[in-house]
Formats: sequence, structure tokens, C-alpha cells
Amino acid sequence: MLPESLENKLHQVTEASRKAHQVPEVQFASRFREKGFYGAALTQCNSIEGLLKYLWQLNLDPNEDFRVYPMTHEHSIPGFVAGEYLATGRKIAAIYQNSGLYNAGDGFVSFAENYGIPLLAVSTFRGIGERSYPHNSIARRTIDLARNIIGRRDGVYGSPLGLDLLEDLDVATDRVNGKEKDKKGKEKPPQAILLLPGSVIENTLPKGLPNRANTDYKKLDLRVKADKGTMEEDYLEREMVSRDEALIEIMRRHPVALRIFCNGFTARAALQVKDLPGNFYNAAYMGGGVAIGYGAAISNLGLEVVVVDGDQNRQMGAAMNAMLDEYYPKNLHIYTLNNGGASSVNAAIPSVSLSYWDYDLTHVIETCIDDSTTFEHSRVEDGMLNLFNPKNAEILKREAGELKEITKRVRRWMEQEGKDPVKIPEVFRESIQRL
Repeated sequence: MLPESLENKLHQVTEASRKAHQVPEVQFASRFREKGFYGAALTQCNSIEGLLKYLWQLNLDPNEDFRVYPMTHEHSIPGFVAGEYLATGRKIAAIYQNSGLYNAGDGFVSFAENYGIPLLAVSTFRGIGERSYPHNSIARRTIDLARNIIGRRDGVYGSPLGLDLLEDLDVATDRVNGKEKDKKGKEKPPQAILLLPGSVIENTLPKGLPNRANTDYKKLDLRVKADKGTMEEDYLEREMVSRDEALIEIMRRHPVALRIFCNGFTARAALQVKDLPGNFYNAAYMGGGVAIGYGAAISNLGLEVVVVDGDQNRQMGAAMNAMLDEYYPKNLHIYTLNNGGASSVNAAIPSVSLSYWDYDLTHVIETCIDDSTTFEHSRVEDGMLNLFNPKNAEILKREAGELKEITKRVRRWMEQEGKDPVKIPEVFRESIQRL
């Protein structure tokens, strides 16, 4: 055991070092905005309370073009960020505690990486110097976990002590903005994780009581149920239809829209039965469709957005239900194709039945269950190649990537059709304040 005098000196040195490297929350946020990020989709962490409080003040200021989206689960955050990018071309960041790295992982690994979605995650680094065994366990794994999610050592920035925080923020944002090159001069993948220990953020704002949401009991708005929920002619009074028939009918109803088709057989079938401008075929990220659609719809209220889920995709994305109940954008339409089974994995076990939430918040259409051994529609990657002549298909496969081309096509369509918002409508800020 160290003598008390020596222990005090070590503590003083540690505190002095920490304070010397601290960055005020206002400075961090300002640099973050200078780098072209217009907001954040987040779950909260008390280690960066001051930073979150400052970001929320920016969100509420009508003179600031900065938005904060409180989310209910980290799994939904990458999809929400992607939705805003698809609908507006603007970048927002993901912010969550390091314990949420696991939850957000699929959105990075199977989705953002393969679709070329610019995605910056600011992950807090809880567990350093805390007497909390659960947080200590996460802290020991944080760096390795972040590197595994990114898939590369050079995509993770920051350190447990937060040294050179602003420099790390610059490099991470440059990477997501496409300014980082590899040795061959090619852009590095636009995904990065910045590790942010709370001790390095200096809180300059006065402490106050936590912001409190409305805790009153609230029934589902019957107007939402009537407009967004299941219609009798779609489900109760109509014969079961095939997946292809359902998809063709949905596209007929929404001829000019950003349409997001969930992974599995639905995305494969949609590409084959009617490839339209504005179609986004999500071959990954199960349960992420509603998050993508919600991010797109709420950031671009002039854009019609359609999400087509399967029953199990819908259930995996159920963390978005509370957000739909809180505020359901009028320009968002969600369809759930309900065949009662997981066709793409041959439905060895019956699905859990859809709940009243699914019928009240989405248009449920009963569809036939498909046989995976005879399903005729090719995977999305192969379907994309079939849209090109053999020479261009080979170039696409070798140099660009079939799934990344889907993202680029949607962005080109948005720009060509003038669907990108020139100015965020004032009603938008009012809707965000309701969240």
C-alpha cells in the first residue's frame, strides 16, 4: 500500500493531467459542426451529460440548423443516420455509450460498410476509473470491439484518456467525409468510431434538473391508427396474395417515393418485379427498415417514404414503435408482409405472431409463404449486376460494389428529381420538439 502522501501526489498528478487535456463541450460541438455534421441520433450516457445538454440547446434554438434525435435503442441508430443521408445528403452522427457498441454493430458491419453509408459513431468510454464491474467489463473490451466492428485498426480513433481529442475528431470526420485516402489514393471506407471518455469533456454549463418527458398515460391516436394502421381491404377482407403481387400493388400506390425494401426475399423480389427510381433494396441489417424510413421521412417532410417489411423484420425493428407512437410523420407509410414464417431460412419454426402494435401502426398484408428451395428471384447483388451489360457489370463488381451502387442510385435520383430539401421546413423543428 502506498503512503498517504504519495497516494495524494499521484492523485493530484492524475487530476492535473486530466484537466490539462480537457475540451469544453462547446468547443467539441463547434468542431463537430465545422466538419459538416448537422445533428446526432443518440442514446444517452451520463459521462457526457454537459455535451448532450449543449447539443439539445442547439436543437431547440430556431436560429440553429442542428438537430438531436433521441432514440430508444442503438440498433436503430445506424439506420436512422442512413435514412437522413439518403433523403437529404446530410450527415449526422451516432452517439451512444460503449455498452451500445454491440447493439449498433449490425448496422455498421452488414449495412453501412456494404452500402457505402457515411457513418460516424461517437462512443463514450465508460468504465475507466469507475468502481462499477459491469462498466469495467465493457471498458476492457471497448477498443477491440470497436476495431472488430469497423473491421480495421485505422477506423477507430480516440483513447481511454482522451488525449488529442480534437485531432482525433478531425481525422474521424475527415474519413467519414471521404477525405482520407489509402496508399493507392483511394478513399477509405466512410465509417469511423470515435471513442470519447467523459472525463475529457469539460462541463461549462450550469447543472440543472434532468429534462423530463411527458409521463402521462396516453392512448394510441385513433387518427394515426386510421391513417397508418391496417385497412380492412388490405387484410381482413382480401384473399391472401403472393409477395410479388403485394409489392407491385404497393409500388402502384406510391409511384414517386423513396421505397425501402427489407432484407430477405422481399428486397430480392422487389428488384426483379419492378425496379424503379427511388427503390432502396436492403439486403442486410434485419429489422432496420423502419429506422431508415423514419430517418428519411422526418428529415425531408416533402418526400414520400415507404417501408416494406416482413413480419420478422417488423418484430426485430420494434424498438421504433415508441417513436412512431410519439410522432408519426405524415409522409411515412409502412407495410408489413405477413406470411407467418421466415421464408428465406425455410421457416423451420413458426414465427411469433404480430402484435396489435403492428396492426395499429402499419398496413399489414397477408401473403403466401415462399419455399426457399424454389424461390426464383436472385440475390440483390446478382440482380443489380443484371441491370448492366456484361462489361459494365464486371467493372461495377470489381471497382464500385453492387450494394454501394444502390445507395448512389438513390442519391442521384434525389438530386435529379429535386427531392433534396433546400430548406428545412419550420414544422420540422416543431415535430422534433415533440420527441
